[in-house]
Amino acid sequence: MQIHVYFEQVLFDNLLMDFSLLLCARVLSGRRQNLLRLLAAAAIGAIYACLMPVIGFLDFLPLKLALPCVMALCAFASKKQKGFWAAALSFIGGTLLSGGVAFGLSYLLNADMLAVPGGFFTSGSTARSIIFGLSATALSVSGLLALIKKRRRIISGEAELIVTIDNKTVRLHSFIDSGNCLKDALSGLPVAIAGRDCVKQLLNDDMNRLLDGQIPAALPGIHIIGYKSVGGEGVLYGIQPQQARIIRNGRAYSSKCILAISKNQSFCGEYEAIINPDMLKEAAS
Repeated sequence: MQIHVYFEQVLFDNLLMDFSLLLCARVLSGRRQNLLRLLAAAAIGAIYACLMPVIGFLDFLPLKLALPCVMALCAFASKKQKGFWAAALSFIGGTLLSGGVAFGLSYLLNADMLAVPGGFFTSGSTARSIIFGLSATALSVSGLLALIKKRRRIISGEAELIVTIDNKTVRLHSFIDSGNCLKDALSGLPVAIAGRDCVKQLLNDDMNRLLDGQIPAALPGIHIIGYKSVGGEGVLYGIQPQQARIIRNGRAYSSKCILAISKNQSFCGEYEAIINPDMLKEAAS
């Protein structure tokens, strides 16, 4: 297949496509490299594509296959290797996927395009629309993933949970965990989980005997909450506090919730309690 292309067109198309894929890989891996490094890596790929028809040995298949690896090193290599391989593999995988999609679309739409290892070569509006469409898709995915990650960072984090039961109050060093989606089946209220030792002054004799398995769960005011986790499934017993407040970043929020008691402190890890993120929504409303 022969197509007539212009240098600046090849340069722009490949620069746009490579930068979009590198940005998507950065978001997927959680790396925070400067955008200029991504642009420099994309420029390497774009210049290679421009020179490939002119300099014969650049069309050598092993060199073309090594190109994404060199670009990934340029974009993501640093002293901190955490996330590097995820970024590199995401970019290489994205490059292969976009090439396959572009090849398939150009065949279906009868577009003047060559999608080969090392670059894209387009001629005509249909072929260029494919490139712009793929780039826009990669940029949109990057933006969406960035928003999701930002929202998770906003939701998750440390906080203080102040709970009052029977006019007795405890202050718990807590973690807002986006993985805690527990809700009480009867009231629909979000559930916070606290270690038994951390709230022992709030528990009356009946609750202590219930947790010890000495009496059945049919007690007034006791909420039975089923849960499933990576470690298995089970039942927690909870009570509704008179008052629950969350203090985060210097701001205090009041929230209605159920406080579930875990007999095993390791349930909460290094924290005294795990907060359901929906408690923040409840507090904000």
